[in-house]
Amino acid sequence: MIKLGRRTAACVVAFLLGLVVLSATAPAYAAVGHSPAYGGAARRPRGDWSHVMWTISQLVASPPQAPAVYLLGGSSARECIVSDADWSAAISAHVGRPVAAYDFGTSNETFGQMEQIVLHLPHVQSLVFIGVSQSRFDLGWADASVTLPPPSAAEPPHAQHLYGPASVWRPAKKRAVARAWLVSNYGHFRARYDANYAVLERILQDCASRPWLHPVLVETPRDMAAIGRAWDVVLRKYHRGCRTLSSTNGVPYLDFVRAAHLANADFADLCHLVESGRPKFQGLLTQHAAQLLSANHLT
Repeated sequence: MIKLGRRTAACVVAFLLGLVVLSATAPAYAAVGHSPAYGGAARRPRGDWSHVMWTISQLVASPPQAPAVYLLGGSSARECIVSDADWSAAISAHVGRPVAAYDFGTSNETFGQMEQIVLHLPHVQSLVFIGVSQSRFDLGWADASVTLPPPSAAEPPHAQHLYGPASVWRPAKKRAVARAWLVSNYGHFRARYDANYAVLERILQDCASRPWLHPVLVETPRDMAAIGRAWDVVLRKYHRGCRTLSSTNGVPYLDFVRAAHLANADFADLCHLVESGRPKFQGLLTQHAAQLLSANHLT
């Protein structure tokens, strides 16, 4: 039998406990942005992605007459709006004229896929909210190509919200997964940060070459009550990068995650809002959209 010193034994126990946590919470990593490997295959067709492609096809064929507002990002962006119709009505009420708003958030949407969406948006004066989060920066390569269906295609089946009160995790599980993210994903974040940052900067340059598009960097929701200080080093890193992009490109950078006063119960996990949280976040996003539409003389 091999004898282990106290320190070595403690390390082994800690390692095994870590494996238990990771195994027990394996589904969690998809929910908080688990990263595919670089050089992976093309993304699988998903209902939310197919819906976005179909919607863009309709907009290209028949551009909206009103100013448009788009939200791009991962599934946390998809879940943070009540509905396109509700968001459109709220912004329209704020500015006193019709505004068409669309949530183009999809599961594990990469910056490369966001860029392709931007390149396919119709020639209409628009705000483009570009959702940022720690999980956007830890994602690896994925097929960023966009294939729009013909405008005559039938709308694909789509359910925007995949999270509800029945899927809310207990606070202890949320805290455990926040800590486990540092084990499972932080290495990806560090390795892939520069490449993802470069694509995000390119998106802003793409918008600059299309003066009808007005980009805005915006933080998507995260459960700070559960995360606490666990992700401080990660948040500082990409927040600093976003502030730099904001100042060098003259683009607003919005972070009202704390100002939204989102409670632990408003999140299913660490980043997906449920019914109680969506109106809170949408309300602040609506206010900022109205202000930016006015500032850019789009109202």
